[in-house]
Amino acid sequence: MAHVFEVMQEQKIVAVLRRIPASAGSSVVEALAAGGVRLIEVTMDNPEAAHLIDGLTRSPDAGIRVGAGTVMTREHLRDAVAAGAAFAVSPHWDPELWAESVRLNIPYVPGAMTPSEIAAASRAGAVMVKVFPAGPLGSGYIRELRGPFGEPRIMVTGGIHAANILDYLKAGADVFGVGGALLPAEAIRTGRWAEITAKARELVALVAGGREA
Repeated sequence: MAHVFEVMQEQKIVAVLRRIPASAGSSVVEALAAGGVRLIEVTMDNPEAAHLIDGLTRSPDAGIRVGAGTVMTREHLRDAVAAGAAFAVSPHWDPELWAESVRLNIPYVPGAMTPSEIAAASRAGAVMVKVFPAGPLGSGYIRELRGPFGEPRIMVTGGIHAANILDYLKAGADVFGVGGALLPAEAIRTGRWAEITAKARELVALVAGGREA
């Protein structure tokens, strides 16, 4: 089985499930998968996060990878591992969290916005870093980072949507974490799963076209 970082590099889009009720989890993931998005990040600021991760890892779709996001503490990491998370993501750089991820042997994407944080994460051994919030920084920021930083791989999250995802792709971003633009709260509340599938399919097609251009 391919390593999760290679899967991320290939599939490009990670759906960020922020505070989604566990009762809607399976329907949301099925809708995303129907549109071609099979990388799922369940944020740990959801009281039901561990339960949701555990349930989603039992999906009959073997191609779905479920990870934990908004990992702020070592307890979050431990809970994520116990629930079966395939990877973990943080919005910030914390050497203690990095050390804990190594101890727990979970693929970990630390947050790293500044050049100093990216360099620190890279020296520690990070394969990928999450630049957050990417939207306010703009794709030009990613392009400039790519000058001195050929590695690690860059995941951009925060403000990514259909109108700007190609800008970030062309700027050198490797992976895209997409939340509200892919998973409108009202669509989830009212069960408009086809709308989520359509949004997923649009993003997947955009990225595929951008890679071929």
